[in-house]
Amino acid sequence: MLCTLCQSEVFYGKRINMNLLPSHSSYLYCLAALGRSAGVSSWMSSSIQCLECGILICEGSGVVCANFGHRRPRSGSCRGAWHARCYTQTARDAFPVLRASDLDDAMLTAEDLKEDDPNRFKLARESDHLMCPFQCDRCHFVNIQGRVPGGRHQDAVLLDTIRRANLDAFWSREASTIKSNLGEYQRVRRLSQRLGIDEPYPR
Repeated sequence: MLCTLCQSEVFYGKRINMNLLPSHSSYLYCLAALGRSAGVSSWMSSSIQCLECGILICEGSGVVCANFGHRRPRSGSCRGAWHARCYTQTARDAFPVLRASDLDDAMLTAEDLKEDDPNRFKLARESDHLMCPFQCDRCHFVNIQGRVPGGRHQDAVLLDTIRRANLDAFWSREASTIKSNLGEYQRVRRLSQRLGIDEPYPR
């Protein structure tokens, strides 16, 4: 239903600006999935530590699990957050990665081949989790196995496979789309601060 006063969509009693870009809609969807989790608040205040290097993750960077801060059955509280450069494929990852240069029969120009990102499918990008519902490797493992990972070789293989699946999901969108969506997030944050809105994400 369209509000006649502000030309906004009224959805379950909430007004949604019809001028929002599709990428921003994805941003709102993912924050809705995160809800009021500790991950969103901590990410906004730059108080999350990278699980890999231990350095604080600045707002608008890195990737954060949707379960961050939640205590989960049989697994404790999730602390899944990484700098984008730290969330990489594992050394044991032997899954093949198809590059543009591998597509011999494709109609690609020399410029397309030149701009092919050497890190494609190998590491995350800043704020990938805003465009892709993201659960960390450990949370996915608990969902599948009903327990936390142990020291078994099979557990390590499963964690590697989950990491590969997450990276593939992140790279289902081009870097320009991720960058544009992050710009929308930053615009909403600036507007929220101007209006004194502490928690702009859906409740």
